[in-house]
Amino acid sequence: MNNQGQVTIFVILALVIVIFAAGYFVFFNSQAEKTPEINSDPIYTFVQDCLETASEKAVINVGLGGGYFYSSPFSTEDGIAYYWLGNTTHLPSIETIEKELSSGISKEVTNCIENVSFQNQEVYFEKINVTTKVQDENVLILVDFPIEIISWEGSASQIKDFQTSVPVRMGLIYQFVKKFVSDDSKKEGVCLSCIYDFSKKNNLLIEMFDYPPKTVIFDIEDNQTKVGGKTFEFIFANDYSSGI
Repeated sequence: MNNQGQVTIFVILALVIVIFAAGYFVFFNSQAEKTPEINSDPIYTFVQDCLETASEKAVINVGLGGGYFYSSPFSTEDGIAYYWLGNTTHLPSIETIEKELSSGISKEVTNCIENVSFQNQEVYFEKINVTTKVQDENVLILVDFPIEIISWEGSASQIKDFQTSVPVRMGLIYQFVKKFVSDDSKKEGVCLSCIYDFSKKNNLLIEMFDYPPKTVIFDIEDNQTKVGGKTFEFIFANDYSSGI
């Protein structure tokens, strides 16, 4: 056999070996992916679903509560938060609203996972830590929630990081309300033109209701936003006993 023929055979053999080795590793890796040490995906999906539902509930409740998941210390008998009362502003800071959202989300997630069991696995939930950021167009939620998963065969894994967002214009509405309350406190009256201009520019419906003796309830409805199938509302009250 000449040298050229020998070289050709060696080249063919080398290609066969490379192809075989590549096929082996692809097959091995695909099998490893199909049979992980422990499958935590169903648990992750369950907690993620809980988080998304909890976030929507908290956003709805905080909107209806004027920035509070729980009742404001300054509110009407019906539980509507006062932003202006007794010549004093009680407008919550954006940081306060974010903390209220985080507290509400934490509570709702905890309720969701309570007394839940998983087949062939022991699941241990540690302390949940929720961080919420109110932005103009959405509410971003980041969650640090360590969860240890132990199978009945003894293998273990951990998941901890979750994230979701609620596409609601809470930040945009809050910035308007903050300026509106500040301007009202200076003029001791309702700036109707301010309400009209803002609502028209941003496709919002802002309604006002009398609440005796001298309180006005403001209900801001975001027609562009649906949360849990409902129109997002942000409600607060101003007291005009000193004049309107």
